[in-house]
Amino acid sequence: MAKFTQEQKDLNDGFVLWLDENYKGKWETCHQTVDSIVWKDEMTDTLPTQSDFDAVKDSYVTKAIEKREKPAQLKDSAKAKLIAGEALTEEEADTIVL
Repeated sequence: MAKFTQEQKDLNDGFVLWLDENYKGKWETCHQTVDSIVWKDEMTDTLPTQSDFDAVKDSYVTKAIEKREKPAQLKDSAKAKLIAGEALTEEEADTIVL
């Protein structure tokens, strides 16, 4: 099984976010490029091109990175607040495992 770099994983995750936002429920699998998308049978829209994704790639990769890093940031914030005796947000509290 191939090992992917974090950059490759972030690119793929950004691609998946873009597909979900623009073609939710119309695709089955993909691997970082438009040519790799396996479309569902009911897909009748105009198929996207690689340049469609490339035009917005950076913003979706950024969203993917933020989504990946958010749990750790919330956990760190919750820990710091607990140590300081401050109230947690509900989102921070949800990161605590009892």
